[in-house]
Amino acid sequence: MTVPSQPSVRHPWRLRDLLRKLHLWLGLSVGLAFAVLALSGTVLAFQTDLLRWRHPELFGHALPTPAQRAAILERIHDAHWPAPLRSIDTPTAELPVWQLSLAGEKRVYLDPADGHELLTRSKDHDLVLWLRDLHTHLLSGKNGETALGILGLAELSLILIGLTLWWPRRGHWRHAVRMYAQPPTRRWRSWHQSVGAMLFPLLLLSTLTGITLIYKDTTRTCSPPHSATGKVRLLRRGRCRRVTCRCNGPPRWPPHRPCCPTRNCAASPCPTKRTPRSPSVRADRANGTPSAAAWW
Repeated sequence: MTVPSQPSVRHPWRLRDLLRKLHLWLGLSVGLAFAVLALSGTVLAFQTDLLRWRHPELFGHALPTPAQRAAILERIHDAHWPAPLRSIDTPTAELPVWQLSLAGEKRVYLDPADGHELLTRSKDHDLVLWLRDLHTHLLSGKNGETALGILGLAELSLILIGLTLWWPRRGHWRHAVRMYAQPPTRRWRSWHQSVGAMLFPLLLLSTLTGITLIYKDTTRTCSPPHSATGKVRLLRRGRCRRVTCRCNGPPRWPPHRPCCPTRNCAASPCPTKRTPRSPSVRADRANGTPSAAAWW
């Protein structure tokens, strides 16, 4: 006598099943974009070395004197550039020339002594700048930066879901990081889980810092006003490494006046609620020496 088979009961999905499916599809979509960003970021980490290899004529110059710095800053301000000026990198021992960053991923390099033009690079003819635009804007300007922010948040969700799925029960930590050789399915699964768990701090750090840089206008806080005279003195003496135009106001010079230190900024008014009466200049202090300045 045969026993009638019991109809299969379809159990509702548990939360863990939903997380596993979400982790799978996020990994297949967002993970690919994250891999492209990781590879482009790796190349950009060596951009100074690549610049030295491609253009050795930019290196070997003597650093300018304070008087030369002041004269060249005035010359940069008086010049008319083919695109809005975004930032000025002053000469350093690592890169002893002036580097001007223009809108549209363009770079102009000036002689540290007299300020004449040495080289112009653009993303249309330079692979490194093209990769930089891909890494920071997905080759799509502001819309690409917004998409990068969404991808970053999705990648953060992917990492946290993976950690939740991997988290072992009490007393099973040894088995959670063990890598098996056979069978193939278990081998690849164990390698994926173990390597992901060990690289979790690095993945989390890189994702959080990337999201912070994308939403820098939201995460940035205005520092209290300081002495403008002292800021200009630091810049002209070479103790400030970068001047960045933070707003889109009318051109103002010298830098102790509000807004941007260049006449190449857009003509829209500055956001007054975030722009103090005197510029806020940040000096990143490494080993006690200011290395960067920025007008807000």
